[in-house]
Amino acid sequence: GGTILTIMLGLVAWILLTISMVDVNVNGTGFGSVFTYHPIFMGLAFLVLMTMGVLAYRGDMQGMVPHLGQWYNLRTKKERKTLHIVLQASAGVSALLGYIFIFTAHALVGANQIGLDTTWPRTVHVYLGYIALAWVCRQITVGILKITPKEEQPTFLLNDAQESRDWVTNMMSVHGEQGRYLLMFAYCIIIEGMWLTMNTSTWDWSVKVTMTSLVGGAFIMFWLPRPLDAVPKEA
Repeated sequence: GGTILTIMLGLVAWILLTISMVDVNVNGTGFGSVFTYHPIFMGLAFLVLMTMGVLAYRGDMQGMVPHLGQWYNLRTKKERKTLHIVLQASAGVSALLGYIFIFTAHALVGANQIGLDTTWPRTVHVYLGYIALAWVCRQITVGILKITPKEEQPTFLLNDAQESRDWVTNMMSVHGEQGRYLLMFAYCIIIEGMWLTMNTSTWDWSVKVTMTSLVGGAFIMFWLPRPLDAVPKEA
């Protein structure tokens, strides 16, 4: 399947993104700009950590990352779930940091936090970003509920309201599918963000095309079907 290429393309895209943000020679905003760290941490969250988290839980990441392979053989559902939780929690923290940096960058220059005083492409990026963050919060909440023993779950989930229990059960049942769609949604936001003008500068055209190709390639590779021998046997 496309697991190896998905991980590698995402990782390379993030490395190139990071270099392009800190290197003023390619019109990056440099280490001194608070804004610089917004795309870096958002890229880390989605291109690297969440991508690996989704693929780790699918169970077809054996041997992709040597040090992880030493800690987990990824053959049992419990082991894959543990790795999934660690990676997704790390992705959530990284996304939060990315938001804090862009919020701070806007506050420092008095910019509107919901994109009302800028160009329409940046406004679109802002609103798509808030949707992605809300989606991440939803996924984290449902993920916590999935790993919380029933007797320890919030009281409103344990009452006699069948409608309430059914709603939560339905959310849990699509948690994995929603996670995959969230990741692809984030890829699209990242690609759109690559073509925005950053403050008063912009990347060279070739840099944008290269990074767009890498993320686009990861998007395509993610959806390639896995060979049968890549699907782990449950233990």
